[in-house]
Amino acid sequence: MQEFDDGVLTVGTALARATGWLHLPVEVFSDYGFVLFVLLWALCWRRGASRPALLAALVAPPVAWLISIGLKVLVTEPRPCLTLKDLYTVQPCDPPTDYSFPSNHATIAFAAAVAILVLDRRLGLVALIVAVLIGATRVYLGVHYPHDVLAGAFVGSAVAYLLVKLTVRARGGRTPGSAPPRPGPSPAPRR
Repeated sequence: MQEFDDGVLTVGTALARATGWLHLPVEVFSDYGFVLFVLLWALCWRRGASRPALLAALVAPPVAWLISIGLKVLVTEPRPCLTLKDLYTVQPCDPPTDYSFPSNHATIAFAAAVAILVLDRRLGLVALIVAVLIGATRVYLGVHYPHDVLAGAFVGSAVAYLLVKLTVRARGGRTPGSAPPRPGPSPAPRR
């Protein structure tokens, strides 16, 4: 796994080294691409998503972020810039106490994307593309291993899916992809 991680990270940072003109746009998107999730959430609201589901979709990213912080403290994995000699990075290396696993950016992005996906499939697919791009920026910038991003994607997705689905079900509502309520027994035909 480590060879795969190092290989993907090396390719990502080599791409960064060769595309200096992309550094600023990638850094901006990495940090501010989250605004797109707010716009997509607002579109879910306009399309009539239930208030409890919308609230759960807003709460999912901060809850996932808190879980991610807890995992960082438990795992204490150093960032690649601290462990890989001669690694090219776009941004300065964070301090040793700012751990790498899992990626908070990926956790928050995938929590937002999956929450939106549960509310609205079409908007959710757009949100997932944004989340994947945010995750990829973290490797391009040299601040995360690919497994950090994948773990963040898993944590964020799981938290959002469970939180939004359970909220909707507890309120008796439906989300896209759920089966409609079954009708009760039919009365016997009259003769």
